Amino acid sequence: MIAGAQDSLDAANLKYAQKQKLLRTLLSQTTADYLILDLGAGTSFNTLDFFLIADHGLLVVLPEPTSVENAYRFVKAAFFRMLQQTEARYGIQDLVEGALSTREGALRTLHDVVAQVRRKAPSDAERLERELAAFRVRLVVNQARTDADEKVGAAMVAAWKKFFGIDMDDLGALRYDDEAWRAVRKRKPVLIERPDAPVAQGLQRIAARILTLDGPSPESAIP
Repeated sequence: MIAGAQDSLDAANLKYAQKQKLLRTLLSQTTADYLILDLGAGTSFNTLDFFLIADHGLLVVLPEPTSVENAYRFVKAAFFRMLQQTEARYGIQDLVEGALSTREGALRTLHDVVAQVRRKAPSDAERLERELAAFRVRLVVNQARTDADEKVGAAMVAAWKKFFGIDMDDLGALRYDDEAWRAVRKRKPVLIERPDAPVAQGLQRIAARILTLDGPSPESAIP
């Protein structure tokens, strides 16, 4: 773990060359089984670019209207940021500019963009569609207090698919648990401090689901 408490105030505001060097370094790591990036909130290009290099982009959301709205805003920003990164390969600069526009009639979904490319170059559209289909965000609902809260993830997945045409995965919910903040106050991981707590067991279930995304492992699987 690399803690950032002692970082300089501009540590998150990397210059382009610094960011590219760090991205290349992270992608070339061979000494770690898993590399986890804990990104801050917001839709700055730095945050989006680090999110997009991940094999599995995990979005943690609270079952509250403001948090859900911010989550949608982030995913939409990440999607169009990825479009910007692919535009040169497919000659879709004008389409991306139109998609990012706020004017009426602007492109809004993956299907809109692909349909426009298909009219110009069918072969490019097929390759672009495969590449963009790999954009798949995983959701975790945190601090669920009610059964309705636990269903927020599934509702978000359905709404995103309906209105934006992109698949999203609901990895589950973590129930609100006082043991979590008690462990934080002791500066100890709740999985070590109270492995029997509901929140700790929920974390293990979600971790197991993430592991199965890279292929099931009978030894580590948790139902």
